[in-house]
Amino acid sequence: MPAWRAVGFDLDDTLYPERAYVLSGFEAAARWLEVEVGLPALATLRDLAALFETGVRGDTFDRWLAAHRLPSEPYRQGMLQAYRSHRPRVTAFADVPAALNRLRAVYQLGLATEGVRAVQEAKLEAIRLGGRFNAVVILGEEERPHWKPDPWPLKHLAEALGVSPSEMVYVGDNPHKDFQAARRAGMTSVRLRRPDGLHAGEEPAAPDARPDAEVSDMAGLESWLKSGGAEAR
Repeated sequence: MPAWRAVGFDLDDTLYPERAYVLSGFEAAARWLEVEVGLPALATLRDLAALFETGVRGDTFDRWLAAHRLPSEPYRQGMLQAYRSHRPRVTAFADVPAALNRLRAVYQLGLATEGVRAVQEAKLEAIRLGGRFNAVVILGEEERPHWKPDPWPLKHLAEALGVSPSEMVYVGDNPHKDFQAARRAGMTSVRLRRPDGLHAGEEPAAPDARPDAEVSDMAGLESWLKSGGAEAR
């Protein structure tokens, strides 16, 4: 059986539902806009959520502003600031806290994520899991060249945990970056494909981006680890 000593985790849509954060941020942006221009926050929230559910990413605020004949600036920047600085109303997936407690008894636990640093820190604080990890690596925007699929954050996490990459499993959800980063770092990777995850219907674009195993929940991960990688579901 593999002599794994550590398990690392991605954050978004692995430990908590990312859709919940997006909607929480949209609500904050809608409230800000209501104060600025008087448009009802609830209607704005519904519009933004509808754009998101149709697959709009990155320019959601620009599209909404254009549709309502409002100038992109200063409103876009104000909405973005409200989105990024709000206190998120998100919680961990129901199966995560107890599973992490059990895993801590066997493995070193780590977290590696990237994004706007203050945003990722706020998410981690909101889901109240920070104390369960022996090491946390958050790469901010100034470190974007080293974001996954670059292996740097995972190598750095292994170093912080005091293990070699080959002694570590990394668990994520995103087929565009998580598993390729793990492979490049020399780690075993597991895809946690939750049915309602934002990337649940997406597949890796290349063979080296495929995970070594796939599970649908934390119970599946625990079983897979216990079997030494012989089981997956």
